[in-house]
Amino acid sequence: MAEENRIQIRAMESADVQALAGIDHSYHTNHVWQMEFLRSMDSSGVTFTDVRLPRSMRVDYPRAPWGSADDDPVGNEVFVGMIAGEISGYIKLDNTQTAGGVWIKDIAVRRRFRRQGVGTAMVVRAQKYALDQNYRRVFIEMQSKNYPGICMANKLGFEFSGFADQYYENQDIALFFKRRL
Repeated sequence: MAEENRIQIRAMESADVQALAGIDHSYHTNHVWQMEFLRSMDSSGVTFTDVRLPRSMRVDYPRAPWGSADDDPVGNEVFVGMIAGEISGYIKLDNTQTAGGVWIKDIAVRRRFRRQGVGTAMVVRAQKYALDQNYRRVFIEMQSKNYPGICMANKLGFEFSGFADQYYENQDIALFFKRRL
């Protein structure tokens, strides 16, 4: 069976909430995007370099888990990935943050379903949702340590569009990517 036929994406239902709350958002990485400030008398800039780590590291998700008090349903659309009738992941979208664009606010795939195309299928569904709602840009934000996410964003045609230093509560850097539709 073709990969795209094996993965179904549907709108979240209230019965899904408990299963979504149990998804582990942590990930492992062998690379990071290391930030370096460049300054001279008349200019300044920042570069990011893909750096291979000496060993794999586990990275915790920098936000509160699903279902926390930070979850605001206003402006959110949630889609669920399914494989063989089982929830494999979810993607939460926010259409209130930027005029003319949709932000991928959260994306998570159950560990046993990772690297099977679920994340890609959910991002493709998010892009379709954006177009259906007459939005022309999709944004995604992630930690500079999220090399698997960076690779997926690049593969799907997203372009690096900025960063925020000490963005998360744990002081990690946030990278921003966008894709014009």
